[in-house]
Amino acid sequence: DDPEVPKVTVLGATSSGGGTLTTTGATHVWTVPTLAANSAATFTFRFRPLAGGALEFTAGVTSDGAETDPSDNGDRETTIVNATGSTLAVTTTADSGPGSLRQAIEISNADSGDTDTIVFNIPGGGVPTITLQSGLDLIDQPVVIDGTTQPTTARVELKGNGLQATGLVISGGNSIVRGIVINRFAFDGISLEVNGGNVVEGNFIGTDPTGTLARANGSGGIRVSSSNNRIGGLTAAARNVISGNSVTGIAIQGSTATGNLVQGNYLGLNAAGTTALPNSAFSGAIQIFNGASNNTIGGTVAGAGNVISGNTFGAIGVNGAATADNLIQGNYIGTDPTGAVRIANSGVGVDLGSSSLRTIVGGPGLGRNVISGNTTGIQIRNSASGTKVQNNYIGLNAAGSSPIFNGTGISINNNAGVSTIGGTGPGDGNVISSNNGNGIDIQTR
Repeated sequence: DDPEVPKVTVLGATSSGGGTLTTTGATHVWTVPTLAANSAATFTFRFRPLAGGALEFTAGVTSDGAETDPSDNGDRETTIVNATGSTLAVTTTADSGPGSLRQAIEISNADSGDTDTIVFNIPGGGVPTITLQSGLDLIDQPVVIDGTTQPTTARVELKGNGLQATGLVISGGNSIVRGIVINRFAFDGISLEVNGGNVVEGNFIGTDPTGTLARANGSGGIRVSSSNNRIGGLTAAARNVISGNSVTGIAIQGSTATGNLVQGNYLGLNAAGTTALPNSAFSGAIQIFNGASNNTIGGTVAGAGNVISGNTFGAIGVNGAATADNLIQGNYIGTDPTGAVRIANSGVGVDLGSSSLRTIVGGPGLGRNVISGNTTGIQIRNSASGTKVQNNYIGLNAAGSSPIFNGTGISINNNAGVSTIGGTGPGDGNVISSNNGNGIDIQTR
């Protein structure tokens, strides 16, 4: 261990023979005075471990005279201390001080090596609102922030009120954010940085606590630059409503953003999924760019698909020369959650550009996307290559029985690279029907 980082706090030390305690970094030494012949000394340490690990106790004596066998003059004992997380209660909407969210995060950050849980028990009626006066500390230790523990409402609002900050910045990894309404920050609602493995589920990001009114975050809802995070989940309780933000809903960016999973969310809709509450990014409510690779939007199991509809511009954008091997599967793009009602995105449903590589749109079984109600269903452009578009409904409802038209079904243009639309295997074919313009429009420039 780093000798400059103490692993324990010594609460007290006593000895029957007196003595002195000396502490250097992680080493605590109790020196006992000279003892008379055939005498004994008993000493006691009381300590509080700051994290899990091994504590080593060493005791030894030296003699003023000659010894025939000095091998029994010392002993060593090692004790393993298991880390246990603390439960920290937020009991006030105050910006700081005892019982505040700010203080709970500070305590959790100081308690390294374990996973603390922040719960809420704020008195009063309605959804409690914590209005910040300054940005919260970077969350650099694993923690669970669980707004569903708030009595009656199972939700807590975190309001930036125009503050030049991001709501929650998580760098410690392996954290969970659940049941929080995050709105009106000048930057993002949540940023997942450095260490991944986080879960963001059951939140409203960019709306009011009812999920019916836009309360925009200035840059976007969630920004992801780390790996193996899960946003949403397979159940209604895990669903995030990420709507009403001034720019994007979810931005997955950079070469460190790999293996992320976005499932079961509403982006651009109210909490009921019945009306538009748009995110306003030109390049998509979900943006994957700057080398972000091997990420999945949706999935092939029940409940995995997102509903990405009602946005001011597009739904999903994938861009960048090293942005590769991303999957877009099982989503409803431009419809309501039933797949039967048009709630249009005012731009492209899935836009693949800027030399992105090997994006897969659709797949067998539940991997089918319904891409209907958009200006263009799918656009492949600007040297994007290796794209596969298979088993999607483009211009139809989810049952495949009624039209929900796009302007154009699929547009391939502006020097797009080699792509595959459909295929020869069972279930590879797309159903492209009832669009106002061309089903597939291929332009050489």
